[in-house]
Amino acid sequence: GTDPNQVDENGRNLLMLAAFNGHTPIAQYLIDQGSKIDTQDSAGRTALMFASTGLNMPTVQLLLNHKAKVNVVDSEEHWSALMFAAAEGHKEVVELLLQHEADLSLQDIDGSTAESFARDNGHLEVADLLKARSENP
Repeated sequence: GTDPNQVDENGRNLLMLAAFNGHTPIAQYLIDQGSKIDTQDSAGRTALMFASTGLNMPTVQLLLNHKAKVNVVDSEEHWSALMFAAAEGHKEVVELLLQHEADLSLQDIDGSTAESFARDNGHLEVADLLKARSENP
């Protein structure tokens, strides 16, 4: 009986928490109950951003299947889901986001891109993938 769009003190709803932890069946249930896909928390982060921080491919795919907006940026650092995935070196998530038209040119408040996050964190395979994709869209 809980409202699936209820938020905590940080503006996070249950879908965001399920996405962060890769609980795809729970995320599906919440979506079926009317949880809004692109709700943003107090930092402007969405469920897709939370899912993209981990190896949560099924959850990322679920959110994308339900038309999650790929190029939303948070209100604090201006990070996108692609930046979160690249910074963590999650190549499969990066590839999936790119298939759904993630914008490689987005920059955070310091001018860094998903490619630079990957490179700076030692995820050279991901950085090279992003560089190649930006050179050959």
